[in-house]
Amino acid sequence: MIPEKISMKSIQESMPRIREIEGVFTIGSLGSVGETDDSDCDIWVVVNANEIGDWRIKLLRKKLEVISEWASGLYNMEVYFFLLDIDDVRNNNFGAISHEGAGSSLKSLLKEEFYRTMTLIEGRVPVWWIIPVTENKDVYNETIKDLSNIEGINPDDFLDLGDLDEIPRDELLGAALWQMHKALSDPLKSVLKMAQVRMHLETKGGAELFCNNLKKKVHEARHDEIIDPYIEAFKSIEGHFAEEGCSHTADLMRKCIYLKSSPGIKPYHLLEIGKNDKQALISELVKEWGWSLKYVEHLNDFPNWNIKTYKLFGNHIHEFLSRSAMMLIEDAGSAGSKANISQDMEIEVLRRRIESVYVKKEDKVESEKRIQKNEKAYDDLYFGFSGGVWEVFNNPGYTDKTGVISSARRISSVIAWLILNRRFSKTTSCHMLPNPTSVYLSDVQTLMRDLIKMIPDVATIGLDRDSLMKRISVSSVILIGNLEQPLSPTIKEIDVIALNTWSEIYCMQMDREELKLWFNNVGSKDIKVNLWLPGSGDSKSLARELMSIIRKR
Repeated sequence: MIPEKISMKSIQESMPRIREIEGVFTIGSLGSVGETDDSDCDIWVVVNANEIGDWRIKLLRKKLEVISEWASGLYNMEVYFFLLDIDDVRNNNFGAISHEGAGSSLKSLLKEEFYRTMTLIEGRVPVWWIIPVTENKDVYNETIKDLSNIEGINPDDFLDLGDLDEIPRDELLGAALWQMHKALSDPLKSVLKMAQVRMHLETKGGAELFCNNLKKKVHEARHDEIIDPYIEAFKSIEGHFAEEGCSHTADLMRKCIYLKSSPGIKPYHLLEIGKNDKQALISELVKEWGWSLKYVEHLNDFPNWNIKTYKLFGNHIHEFLSRSAMMLIEDAGSAGSKANISQDMEIEVLRRRIESVYVKKEDKVESEKRIQKNEKAYDDLYFGFSGGVWEVFNNPGYTDKTGVISSARRISSVIAWLILNRRFSKTTSCHMLPNPTSVYLSDVQTLMRDLIKMIPDVATIGLDRDSLMKRISVSSVILIGNLEQPLSPTIKEIDVIALNTWSEIYCMQMDREELKLWFNNVGSKDIKVNLWLPGSGDSKSLARELMSIIRKR
């Protein structure tokens, strides 16, 4: 039923008596050259929890969840709201600020990113932004006290979210480990953020905060001048590594910001004058770098890079990340930890997560050293067997060693790698190159479609703190019988894919006795067991035989 008349009085009575939301801000790449089609929309909603109470906060949190779901469904846009108390922001207590709770690891770095990249959607302006950059650490608090005495300023228009004058050294290790974890889903972004952490480690007296550098330039900018937070941060990073004599690292940063911003620069963009869009801003950088048009076209063609080029660049990215993390670990060890217990626990969780992904172990299925967010599955996969080794290619014309996507002695290991790294999807076409084995292509395709339901995508595995704080144990097993001997009437070979509580994946070949012994060693009480058998044999009989092996251990 729709009321006949709504009075202004009834509207006023329904309005809150106090301001319930202090400010709504975007944080991150939104609105900068770093924004792309797949960028998330992260929004901070700042409230005074003491004034509005737990019940209203609970209602507001639910409303934000509904809005996020609505935006995702209607616009296919990932929108994440983070409801924050003003006192927590002032004190850098961010807790579960990210989707996986990164706030306890980042602290000052997260506030720095907020001040540098924020866009005010609605509410009050952070007072930090109107205070000039100065070495006097008392200026911020003095300005807060005298705000009401400043001519032309209404103190109620401004929000005190706390000052920021340095990044404490004891926060750097947690930040580095966090970026190693995030590199699984978005390596290009993590490289640039890791570079920021390296700057603070390597600069005596601490590097100038990116947000302070940006604020100075904004305060001094001409009326029509564009100051982009992404570009300004990059220039600081590039300058640091150039001054340190790390020309290769500086060049890596240039490639990363170009691929991350994905400007798709064409020859005419380099000739345009007076424009202020993404292409124009990145074009100015490209001119400074002295890149040729041919090289720019090479980067623009990134989706079509051959396997060798892709792997080489991916190795450079992850070598930089790993080397930087090791530097931070060594520094933390030599300086002595000043972290509290909660920080120590968070660092240990992150350390275990990094170990589960990056540390090589016997029979472990490695995660791909990918380059960018949302790498696509291959359209075609070509399986071949030569010299006792299975290999997979994405093009039959590149079956030399430079075109190998993955290789292993057993085809099950190749398959497990493709599934873990999601380089296979239900739309991928599989092909079998002529070879002397008995493996059927139909079995390979069926196995891959089944495994994709059981093996998680390495890029979307979250930070399961509860599991990572416990002793590692096997959680599920997939027993694959006779994959390479599909016509055998009895179990002749067994491939074992094991998943553990730290989200590691192992692929092993065992005989009957080895399987029995392995099950006895891992303790099988809570292990989920799945069976897979070729379609050409007596699957029921083979399944019984396979299960009898582990039951008789």
